Amino acid sequence: MPGRIVGSLVRALYRWCWRLAIALLVVLALYASLGRYYIEYLPRYSEQLATYVRDNTGMDMQMTALDGDWSGLSPVVLLEALELSRDNRLAARLTSVRGELGVISGLVLRQSIDIVELRARQLELHLHQTDQGEWLFAGNSLASDGQSDCDLAALLLGIREAELGELTLTLHYANGEEARLWGQKLRLTGDSQFRRLKAILGIDESSPTR
Repeated sequence: MPGRIVGSLVRALYRWCWRLAIALLVVLALYASLGRYYIEYLPRYSEQLATYVRDNTGMDMQMTALDGDWSGLSPVVLLEALELSRDNRLAARLTSVRGELGVISGLVLRQSIDIVELRARQLELHLHQTDQGEWLFAGNSLASDGQSDCDLAALLLGIREAELGELTLTLHYANGEEARLWGQKLRLTGDSQFRRLKAILGIDESSPTR
């Protein structure tokens, strides 16, 4: 008798697992189908996206030639250029951008949308120094322990893989002077806890450092 009960439970569990797997496949197929359909309407919502970024980060966002695509279970955002600024100060600029978003995995693991893959021809970053010697990105301190509107470290941790043709980091000192660091062929890989960076780096009028 106990053997029959165990066998019945195993068969029931087996059927339940199969039904769950089929239901999950149906849901994922429906999600992908709807995503492929609605991603074509992404360019219509450029103003709403800019408003959302401004309301949640305090930054102004300008996009050029916004378009959308779909890959597997991930939406893909395509841009000719993307600019982020705050108080009329440029914070970041990317050109020839392709970003693949991890909606399902990001919501499950981090309760946010991750950037599975980011590719761009060029990235410009600008850091500004205050009179007290503190460095700011988009008006937020890089050394602050408190939560900010735009956390540069959190943004980087949300990117699983990135490839950049060129990188320019401009340091704007409080006395008005500037220093410019540059990089070429940057590749960033890793997971939510670790990052590996490969690049050719240098300072203006210097020899490259690998």
